[in-house]
Amino acid sequence: MKKVFILLLVAVLMISISSCEKEEVTGTRIKVLVEDDYGENAQPVSSVPVKLYTSSDDCRLRENEINSETTNSSGEVVFGDVEANKDYWVRAVTEDDFGDCGDATTIDNEEVSVTIRFL
Repeated sequence: MKKVFILLLVAVLMISISSCEKEEVTGTRIKVLVEDDYGENAQPVSSVPVKLYTSSDDCRLRENEINSETTNSSGEVVFGDVEANKDYWVRAVTEDDFGDCGDATTIDNEEVSVTIRFL
């Protein structure tokens, strides 16, 4: 019985260690999460267009987007192959268009996360 318990404990530890490994990121990326609320009640929103800009003015004025993607079922979109060490702005295009521009400064060969929330 003691051997079975030890084997189960070792198996659980191996599973938890392997699930904590960091995802390897190749290239520079911006990952955007769109949620429908603030705080504990926030839920991801799918099928939301997210636009990428290179200046805050372009984002605010909604012009000169350099890329556009739609969120997946987890409320996420990833912009890959963005330039490293550069500022970008993202906007989630909602029905009422009350979304703010979120900003991200990219880091070489890393994924930068931005969360956009709206009510």
